[in-house]
Amino acid sequence: MAKREYTPREKILMALAFGGSALFLIIKVVFIPLYSDWQEQNQTIDQLRAQYVKTLSSIRQAESQLEPSTAKEESKGEAPIAAFLKDIESTAGKHILIRRFQPLQTSAFSNSRNAAGTRSLQVQIDCQGTLSDLLRFFKALESRFQLTRIRHFYLTPSGKGEQLQCQLIIVRLLNV
Repeated sequence: MAKREYTPREKILMALAFGGSALFLIIKVVFIPLYSDWQEQNQTIDQLRAQYVKTLSSIRQAESQLEPSTAKEESKGEAPIAAFLKDIESTAGKHILIRRFQPLQTSAFSNSRNAAGTRSLQVQIDCQGTLSDLLRFFKALESRFQLTRIRHFYLTPSGKGEQLQCQLIIVRLLNV
């Protein structure tokens, strides 16, 4: 059986079919994943912006609830909550990735030993790091800053090698 040669029209149609298949494959394998990654990054940035705005508004709300006696401290320097967050961030350093700060309630209670009252500041933190770095971070928090304690913490694997996700609540007592 002799093979017949393809006509120029058939050759053009085969080239178009091959080109269309190759174009479809390139779009499916290259451009769609890049586009979806780009969208995910934009969504992540939008979520981080929303968390920042929410945290900033809760910090301002907590600062507005502080008593006038703490207004003197604010005029001297930074607000206690802002200083508390900066202390935590500086303690984390480069090895711990802090994903979110969430100031919780500030409560005042009377200290039975002293006539002056005490105010507690609580912050919930979502962070990520290796187990040794997280343990070093926990020890540094409690040893560097007087009257600062870790109240709760939860560790879960993050799926990135040895990295762990951590959620913790830190409490600092301030004399009023």
